[in-house]
Amino acid sequence: WSNINLSPHFPSVGQVAHGLYEAATGADTDLVVRSDLTGVGALLGAFPPLEANGRSLDPATLATDFIVDSYRLFPNEAEQTEYLNRVFRDVLTQAIAQAPDTPKLLGALRTGLASRRISLWSPLDPVHATFAAARVDGALPPGDPGNIHVAIQNFAANKIDLFTSIAIDLSAQPTGCVMVGTATIRITNDAPPEALHLPHNRYGTTGRWWVNVFLPEAARLLSITADSEEAKGAHEEEQHRPVTAVLVTAEPNQTTELVVEWVENLDDAPYSLSSQPQPLVNPATISFDGTNPTPFIQTAQSTVPHTCGS
Repeated sequence: WSNINLSPHFPSVGQVAHGLYEAATGADTDLVVRSDLTGVGALLGAFPPLEANGRSLDPATLATDFIVDSYRLFPNEAEQTEYLNRVFRDVLTQAIAQAPDTPKLLGALRTGLASRRISLWSPLDPVHATFAAARVDGALPPGDPGNIHVAIQNFAANKIDLFTSIAIDLSAQPTGCVMVGTATIRITNDAPPEALHLPHNRYGTTGRWWVNVFLPEAARLLSITADSEEAKGAHEEEQHRPVTAVLVTAEPNQTTELVVEWVENLDDAPYSLSSQPQPLVNPATISFDGTNPTPFIQTAQSTVPHTCGS
């Protein structure tokens, strides 16, 4: 169960989750939904004021303050799980009994789907075909020229996500009918000393991330460096796309930098760098060729002029 979300391709994740759920419960399902707590909080924000465990619930801080408080209140994992299940049932009961602000609810759903915080999969082919056509199935992009997808996973089994800042810069340099692209990923560990009060496994407040960079389908990897040194990583294929994966670490108040360089052939078609966001507690920023970083919450792209075919 803990590994099914490692792939950024939700149709695969949904299929595995569906099978696991059926094996565990004996019940079949027609729909699998993935949502992070930020997406859930946005949906709950469309309802009248809600309470959790007798206290007012702020949906906007569901992924941060609420979860942190649950660890402080219940350091025992079993007790925390029981508390979260109880709160879930209580809040859901309240929400069902009240009428939401419909435009606000639809807006939150639209934003959640666009930012990939909410994804939908169904084993019913006609239903899933509708999700795919609407691009709400959380699928990995097909790997068109210039399409880069970055997926970053916390591999330290600690709560360092709450204190992680990520900046992605994409650039490309054409030479004739060849394009050399570069993805620079900077991950900063902003964990304060008190982060040790949260579950931290054996890594304490050290950040340890599994970074996967999905290249365009026809691209060829040139190099990969971590903090200016050649990095050792796995170079595989997923959904017909080359992907390189590297483990990187950073101590508190430190930044680690991963640089992936690739090359692909050009034709006379326009060329754009593009990327889909990854839903994170703290959204990443994205820039193109060193431009001012902007919040990376929806698909971003930048056109790169070239003279191939001229």
